Amino acid sequence: MAACESCGQKAGFGKKQCEACLAKAEELRQKELQATRAREQAEASERANAERERKAKAEQERQRRLQEFTETRLKDLDDLLTQGVTPYLYDVLHINAKSYFNESPNPRAWSFKTETGQIGADPDVTELQALGWMGWEVVGIIPITFGSTLYNEVGGNTVNAAAYGGLVVGAQVLVRLPITKGSLDSRRDYISSLIQHEFPG
Repeated sequence: MAACESCGQKAGFGKKQCEACLAKAEELRQKELQATRAREQAEASERANAERERKAKAEQERQRRLQEFTETRLKDLDDLLTQGVTPYLYDVLHINAKSYFNESPNPRAWSFKTETGQIGADPDVTELQALGWMGWEVVGIIPITFGSTLYNEVGGNTVNAAAYGGLVVGAQVLVRLPITKGSLDSRRDYISSLIQHEFPG
């Protein structure tokens, strides 16, 4: 019977270590695994804390630059108003519109069947109305259009036949807010929030 490589006691047939040494080796292995896991968890926690700290510092710096940007733009507005210039802030809104068209759901050669379809939705000017009450004015409209192709199915083949377009399904509405000395004084926080939308980050 072979002797244990660790302690010299009887190891048993075909074994290099006795049961006691095998148990000690397994206990040591488990302790090393636990130590490795604990070290990895501690390192992961340190990395997570470092990342949170980095993000917090980055956000503090972003807020500082945002404040600086806003104050600079407000000063620019004050300077323009002092010079007698009327500055404007601009925005773009989307408004829906309805369009109707006739199109076959299953167009086939020699058998055109059409039905009335609708593209778009009812106009909703709720947001525009709210902006109007706040002094915004419409200065331009860009139509949003829809188009499609007409086709036939002949002998298992699809053949494009024509196209249509120009159906107005909405509009991009350009609005602007004139800035006056009075509005800048009385609504400075609101104007500041609008200016902050321009902050590049």
